[in-house]
Amino acid sequence: MNFYRMTLILTVATSLLLCGTTFAKPGNDDAPPTVDVNITNHLGPQVQSNLVTIRTGNGSDCPGGFGGAREINDVSLPDGTIDYDAFTVPTGHVFVITDVQFRLSLGGHPGENIMVRLGVPCGAGCMIPLVDATVLLLPDQGGTHVSLRHGLRVNPGVTLCVADVNQASPNAFATVHGYFAPNQ
Repeated sequence: MNFYRMTLILTVATSLLLCGTTFAKPGNDDAPPTVDVNITNHLGPQVQSNLVTIRTGNGSDCPGGFGGAREINDVSLPDGTIDYDAFTVPTGHVFVITDVQFRLSLGGHPGENIMVRLGVPCGAGCMIPLVDATVLLLPDQGGTHVSLRHGLRVNPGVTLCVADVNQASPNAFATVHGYFAPNQ
């Protein structure tokens, strides 16, 4: 198994081990929302309209997190249009992440490996990792795809962001596929 695949597996495994942890600053009203991300089992989308694709798009800065991090808050609609800044998890539901596509553009050097993160901001320079991956840069861009067999469950009120962990490229983008399910 090559070094980069092993790094990706270890990173995802570490992120999954942290998934049952709740992060919050007790007694601080300015604290980020509580993150309760768990591995899901057998939720599955109930109807096709529960399927959701969200992405970075209009360049919204992540409220906290690493420098250059972007918020993932644009919803791709079934008719091909985009609803900007519209992503929220409805009350009584969870968003189950099934796939993440990372893309970097205009940064770093060809042949360079850049660590990217899908995470939750927890203050300046801090991002709780949900999924980390390594992107090999080609001239001007690079990308990778991660499938999460059992999915990651994200509760209402959680902000999702993408960032280049090394901050070598301010142009990290992500497309996240998943579905809404009742919060059980």
